[in-house]
Amino acid sequence: MVISGASGFVAGQLIPLLLEAGHSLLLVSRNPGSLQERFPASKSVSFSDWVEEARGYDAFLHLAVQNNDSRGSLASFMDVNDGLSADFASKARDLGVERFIFASSVHTLDPLGDSFYAQSKRAGEQSVRRSFGETCEIVHFGAVYGSRFAGKMAILNSLPPFIRRAGFQALSALNPVTNVRTIANYLGSDAAETADRVTILTDNKDDSPVYRLWRRTLDLVFVTGALLFSSLLAIVWVVVVMKDGSPGFFVQNRVGVDGKVFRCIKLRTMSNGTVSKGTHLVEDSAVTKIGRFLRRFKIDEIPQAINVAKKEMNLIGPRPSLPDQHEVIASRTVRGVLGSTPGLTGWAQVNGIDMSAPAELAKLDAHYLKLRSILWDIKIMKRTLRSRSSSHRDGAQTEDRSW
Repeated sequence: MVISGASGFVAGQLIPLLLEAGHSLLLVSRNPGSLQERFPASKSVSFSDWVEEARGYDAFLHLAVQNNDSRGSLASFMDVNDGLSADFASKARDLGVERFIFASSVHTLDPLGDSFYAQSKRAGEQSVRRSFGETCEIVHFGAVYGSRFAGKMAILNSLPPFIRRAGFQALSALNPVTNVRTIANYLGSDAAETADRVTILTDNKDDSPVYRLWRRTLDLVFVTGALLFSSLLAIVWVVVVMKDGSPGFFVQNRVGVDGKVFRCIKLRTMSNGTVSKGTHLVEDSAVTKIGRFLRRFKIDEIPQAINVAKKEMNLIGPRPSLPDQHEVIASRTVRGVLGSTPGLTGWAQVNGIDMSAPAELAKLDAHYLKLRSILWDIKIMKRTLRSRSSSHRDGAQTEDRSW
């Protein structure tokens, strides 16, 4: 395996694991001399000399990067993260390297992420695909850690072990993180067989006690808030009944964890007699005047606090589908999303993806399960509050009078 950017932090944590697993490594660096001293079992070469040395190698791991904690103009980021990446990919293809792995970041998975780093890495993903071919693997990492830490977690390096463990639990809950052993295991496995050759390697937040506490606290705050405003909700219910007739609430079957159906509770925002199907299939005229107001300020969603209290839903998670939205259910099953608890709002919805695009919806839902963290959840809540209800065309507000 050829590794570019071999003098960086990620490579420094990864190389010992790859050597231990029996990989033969060619290390490409701007300073090959010091790298050779550090890893004498592998050959180190400069950026200008690697091509001849790389003949016969099976794989290329591209780690060379201008990182997000460095200063520079957009042009300087593009030169390294886009231009240099494309050059390496093109030369690796010409050498007959079978596998090219482009190390990207979870930062590029946020369409609104506009930092120079995120923009240049997104451009790099596209460029290496063009230069190497569609079999190029794009692998997204969170903050990588191993025996040592870097970036905002570097403070942990100077702490005693018992304090370091507690500090890591707290800091790792804030953002997606990636254990370097996960990367080593991926590189030692067969090439990714996903349709788009895109993989997200992050730690499972279900294993994080701090993140689990955050999620439960978030849900309890929402339920408590709903209780505190229950008298106002009662007034809203009366207004709905007086304006548009009974019932003021509607209850609808939704698909929950592992495909189990539960009854979702909301304030009614559509006219009586509205057919029970995905909202993207229902005319906008079906929404009542008071219903538009309730949707705009998300008031119609508050009764789902009952579902949250019963642990049928979380505040944040994939939006639950209707039982007859078979394509959505099938797509989520394939991507492992159906085993997660649904939510009132989710990553797909704040990015404008609804139930009318089952494959894309399931992909973003699967992304969220890899990206979920305290700051990512806060990002979703902020965008939910900023968005207008008209963009939430996911079946979540379709009403069924048959109950």
